[in-house]
Amino acid sequence: KVRMLAEKIKAGQTIRKDDKTPMAWLMSGIVNYGFRNFALKKQVFTVSDTCIGCGICAANCPTSNIFVYDGKANFGENCTSCYSCLHRCPVRAINIEGKTEERGRYVCKEYRDWKETV
Repeated sequence: KVRMLAEKIKAGQTIRKDDKTPMAWLMSGIVNYGFRNFALKKQVFTVSDTCIGCGICAANCPTSNIFVYDGKANFGENCTSCYSCLHRCPVRAINIEGKTEERGRYVCKEYRDWKETV
């Protein structure tokens, strides 16, 4: 089944969920509720005065949740907590309040190379 899904993805075809039983819906609903309410708790992003307004964070945000206004990054309400902005900020101006100021940053080299060519 994995090989078939991979072929569909490669061909650009739509993949539809086959299992629509009540139990699958119930389990999915419970998992999604828990994920949304506990794993994706609203993060408080901070942007320090070191922000240079380059827009790299906004360009890499998969939900277009970041915009640069008055030379500084600003966040909307559609964050999925992917942290792409945090890890790509060239001056480390973006942080999660009280948690990431002293932590390292990482961008997968292969993804970075791929993203720059797209």
